[in-house]
Amino acid sequence: MSFMSKHESLELQIDELAGGGAGVARDGEGRVVFVHGAVPGDRVQARITRRRSSFAEAEILEVLEASSHRRERSCPLADRCGGCPWQHVDYSEQVAAKKSLLENAMRRVAEVVSFSAAPAELGYRRRARFTWERRGRKLTLGFARWRSRDLVDVECCPVLVPALQEALAALRAHLNAWKGEGRGSALLLHGREGVHLSLRVDQGAPPIGPRQDPIVGGMLWRRDRVLQRWGMEAVSLDERPLSASAGAFTQANAEQDECLRGWISEWTGEEPGPILELYGGVGNLTSALAHPERAVTVVESSPEAIRWFKKNIGAMEGRVTLMEGEAEGATHMLLAQGASFAGVVLDPPREGAKEVMASILQLRPGWIIYVSCDPMTLARDLGTLSAGGYAVEALRGLDMMPQSTHIEAAALLRLDNTEVAG
Repeated sequence: MSFMSKHESLELQIDELAGGGAGVARDGEGRVVFVHGAVPGDRVQARITRRRSSFAEAEILEVLEASSHRRERSCPLADRCGGCPWQHVDYSEQVAAKKSLLENAMRRVAEVVSFSAAPAELGYRRRARFTWERRGRKLTLGFARWRSRDLVDVECCPVLVPALQEALAALRAHLNAWKGEGRGSALLLHGREGVHLSLRVDQGAPPIGPRQDPIVGGMLWRRDRVLQRWGMEAVSLDERPLSASAGAFTQANAEQDECLRGWISEWTGEEPGPILELYGGVGNLTSALAHPERAVTVVESSPEAIRWFKKNIGAMEGRVTLMEGEAEGATHMLLAQGASFAGVVLDPPREGAKEVMASILQLRPGWIIYVSCDPMTLARDLGTLSAGGYAVEALRGLDMMPQSTHIEAAALLRLDNTEVAG
């Protein structure tokens, strides 16, 4: 039987939330329909907007019966902006949905032991990336529209910490005063000393120069790739102290980041033996691994992250060594050198660490800790490690970014009957 036609209107009961943010329903023949803006428990009249052979997408025409989990959005832009697709969903239901999505991704790999909700739903983001475009007198500064590259102008964002709200207003004032035209991106990072700015300009002259205002430091990437710095070059993320610029990756939620580091410390404890950390960044997880009696070798490729990692090493205990380069090349080099590690820790980007799985299996550490922001690539890579003789001992998830569909997870794996490197 043919699938429902585009623009067809039908009544749907929403059963759950999908990883992309939409509600999930099934038509009368059991075929999946993804309904943007729907909440589990809703009964809606919806119109098909897109169809494929095995599923369709739809928009709500009318909420016939609202779910008990539906609530008013805290931001008037939330139905357009792609940053917070779940603001209309009660937070307890967001957490339950994320735990379920993580469990579904891991069902063939391991059991999810726990899922930690965030202490605060709003006002938690200490780091955010904005895109801006200036055409004549019109400035648009904000986030991409849902499933689009078009920009939604954002003057106020409820998930930002107050200091970033002030910095966003200051950035808007600079861009409004600028006479040129262009497009670029801006990263804002809040730390103990204030806010740091990383600005990329795709065309035209820089709209901001060295001056004093709520943005305490900055970087400009010009079209010729010349990097300029002024003012405060970085901020301390917390009391460790660990410094970073806005141009280097840091976790957006300080409290949940501390929770994640706590898991790393708990799992590694006082275990002896050298550790290899891949995708080390500015040293965020390294600070949880460093121990007076332990050697840690860290691999990182980003020049900006490397710059701040070198400055952060001085505050870390034990013997911490940095290898500059891509993880794949570094692990091949370590194998050629006959290196041995008690454990490996990795926190790769969203696409996972497929390129280093073979090398990690050859290194044969006694244990592995894998931190991930994408359940599907985590499941793929854990499957590879499991096939190579590792068993998942613990798997935990946490909500790093409430109102979004982002899921953070960490897994501890051990290799049975393997002598741990000394």
